[in-house]
Amino acid sequence: MSAWLRCSAAVCVVALGGVGPAAEPEKTGAALVAERIWWGAEFELTLTAPDTGEKFQRTRAGVVWDHLAFSNCFATDGKGALVAVVRFPKTKDEYTLRSVGPAEDLYAVAILSTEKSFPKLVKKVTDAAKDTADVTVGQFELPKGAKQLDPLPGYLLPQVAAAAMKYEEKRPELLRRIRNDGSHLFFPSAGRASWAVHRDGDRLFVSTGCHDRMYAASFQFEFKKKAGGGDGEWEYVRTRAYHYFKGE
Repeated sequence: MSAWLRCSAAVCVVALGGVGPAAEPEKTGAALVAERIWWGAEFELTLTAPDTGEKFQRTRAGVVWDHLAFSNCFATDGKGALVAVVRFPKTKDEYTLRSVGPAEDLYAVAILSTEKSFPKLVKKVTDAAKDTADVTVGQFELPKGAKQLDPLPGYLLPQVAAAAMKYEEKRPELLRRIRNDGSHLFFPSAGRASWAVHRDGDRLFVSTGCHDRMYAASFQFEFKKKAGGGDGEWEYVRTRAYHYFKGE
């Protein structure tokens, strides 16, 4: 197993109970919309939040911000609060998509510059993503004695799944708290992330991260060995998160 591992179906898809966007068939649904927008196709967007009754409409040629929204935030079977109806006037093709979840709701509203159209939705999502005491924001390092586990022992796969679930739980809070002004970095769902595992005695550190051309973010989930427990028995301690400008 490589030093960085992907969440396997057995580890993350099952453990997360389907959290994260379902894979879109090639060039259909959200993937096709994102591709056509990437090439600058003109499209009509009707964006609604059914639970709050808020609505936004716009027609324009696709720009990079639109591509970021549709490539990251929407799926045909999303479970989030935003519904996007996208119509391409030239071909008269129309697609109805839904945001994937709360983190995607926040990112889509911000990247599309629609905060003024969805204040109730933003408040609802941010109220549910308040600061939690177990999340520490700021630069962090692994303990000097931490050793990377490569290959990863099978008995630690549940801890990767536990870290993935915790990351998914915290993702809206992390987007709200640490994504700096000027950053367009999206924090992908756990199933799309790569993971590394380090151990320092009775402490386990499961890490992931993401980056674009200008910004990067790192996330670390710390576990401690249960008192009197075996190597496969751990309990969650804290989350560390850091978002920074890395240069153009």
